[in-house]
Amino acid sequence: MSVFGGTYVEAITESPHNLNPLLSTNDSDRDLSNLIFSSLLKYNDKSELIPDLAASYTVSKDQKTYTIKLKNGIIWHDGEPFSAEDVVFTINAAQNPEYNSPLRASWQGVKAEALDKYTVILTLKTPYGAFTENLALLGILPKHIWENVAPQSFPLADFNFNPIGTGPYRFVKLQKDSLGRIISVNLTANTNYFSYAPFIKNLVLTFYLSEEESASAFNRKEADGVLL
Repeated sequence: MSVFGGTYVEAITESPHNLNPLLSTNDSDRDLSNLIFSSLLKYNDKSELIPDLAASYTVSKDQKTYTIKLKNGIIWHDGEPFSAEDVVFTINAAQNPEYNSPLRASWQGVKAEALDKYTVILTLKTPYGAFTENLALLGILPKHIWENVAPQSFPLADFNFNPIGTGPYRFVKLQKDSLGRIISVNLTANTNYFSYAPFIKNLVLTFYLSEEESASAFNRKEADGVLL
């Protein structure tokens, strides 16, 4: 039987810019967001879309209305309950040009409404066959954290570097160098995660400027694995 615990250190080439899924621009940003945050849908090991925060969804005959039922009982890393209001807030923020999200184009023309605490209605202006992919690429933000942050302050807000999510790992700390580049991020398993329990308790992600530096850290046994 596998035993939960331990610490895994990975050396990674390319530093993240932030830990906010609405601002992700490189692979490190996205990989970290996927550990800390959850989306409505996600991809499994076979690259198939399966529910994540969503319990189920239906699509209208005209392919323009998506009714999404959310899983009950999910909580944010700070203990606050997750609800449809978080989904609506995140989509509205992604659409708002003042937030300057790279995902904005994917969400233009989509109206998001909370029918009740656990139901979200998404209405498209025109049918879009690949729309479900959007549901897997948008990490949901906590409204209770971000609603009081002005859009113009969004890119520089402290919560971009001290995130609260619903994902399998909780943020612990990060380190920056003298130039402000993120050089390491520490995460710990979310014991209240609504899906499978992470096998590894602690993750330490260390970031390097080149593949050579990442490989050297691994060869010096400063890391258990390397991502070039």
